Amino acid sequence: MVLLVGGTQLVRSYVNLWSQDTGFSGNVGLVSVSYPRGELAPRLAEEINATVEQLKRIRGVTNAGAMAAPLLDNNSVMGGPAIRVAGRTFLLNPSQVTFGFFEAVGARLRAGRLLGPNDHGWNAVVVNEAMVQWLWPTAPVESAIGQVGEADSGSIMQIVGVVQDNYDRSLDRKPGPRLYQPIEEPSAFLPVNYLLRLRERSTGFGAAARHAIAVVNADAVVTEAGLLADRLAGTVKARSFAALILSLFTVAGLGITASGLFGIVAFVVARRTREIAIRKAVGAQSHHILWVVVRETVTAAALGSAGRCLVGRWLSKFLQSQLYGITPGDAGSLVGAALVMILVVAIASWIPAKRALRLSTTEALRVE
Repeated sequence: MVLLVGGTQLVRSYVNLWSQDTGFSGNVGLVSVSYPRGELAPRLAEEINATVEQLKRIRGVTNAGAMAAPLLDNNSVMGGPAIRVAGRTFLLNPSQVTFGFFEAVGARLRAGRLLGPNDHGWNAVVVNEAMVQWLWPTAPVESAIGQVGEADSGSIMQIVGVVQDNYDRSLDRKPGPRLYQPIEEPSAFLPVNYLLRLRERSTGFGAAARHAIAVVNADAVVTEAGLLADRLAGTVKARSFAALILSLFTVAGLGITASGLFGIVAFVVARRTREIAIRKAVGAQSHHILWVVVRETVTAAALGSAGRCLVGRWLSKFLQSQLYGITPGDAGSLVGAALVMILVVAIASWIPAKRALRLSTTEALRVE
């Protein structure tokens, strides 16, 4: 029961991870690139935009964009230059993106508009829903459109759009505030992540993407090329491994426990064959006899499962760091585990009782 409760909670947690809306399209390729450290920011911005145009020409790519900022590295963007919006001053590293970035990843627009080719620097920025909720907790997302702020450099910025949150840090960490500005002065110390909207879910774009990047800058180093979904899965490897191992132990333990319970309960019921025959001889209906036998064993199983559920709930607190979307001792997991064990006991008692009812009264009375 303890293993069953823990395994059920981990499996439900894993399902919760992958059933949430990540904010990314399923057919998105990711190519991470490192540029020479001495690259000047304006020239690097030109190369990134030129590379995006090269990537769009790859067969099977319908759109492409780039982000000159960390992506899916489990790091927060908080910290960096001071930004003042809505009377609040906070430190935030803006994510510099090309104007086709949102279309490439499939990010949904919630209000306003996306960045365009005529936007530059701080004159137009896009924020995510988490940023709006952080700055204006009770206001609708539409209220952020047109809000004006000031960057640490003295530049005036205006919010022109709000996009859906995406899980750009890790699959098991809720999205934090993000501010996107047109790519203009990217740092050569940060990786550049190119996102390719693919016509089909395939990893066959890697060689063509490397060639397109080398055409613009032969010194650029491609550090990763694959599907964004695979990168997302990689952020929860520890959780996936823990869920797999405990699930295997749970299945093995459940199999051993079920066979043991089945054997014990079947033996106990088989010992009551003479009693079943006598009940049948004095006129008891078969369905009534079955109900009496199954009810007694299921009642005992229910009482035992209740006690084991309490133990499982207490021990599941040690799994708290591996759970997502459910709390330790989740009622659904406890009830599900108990029902599985009760079902095993019910089947184990029903089969021998049914077998005994098929015997003639004379044969049943001879059973020792």
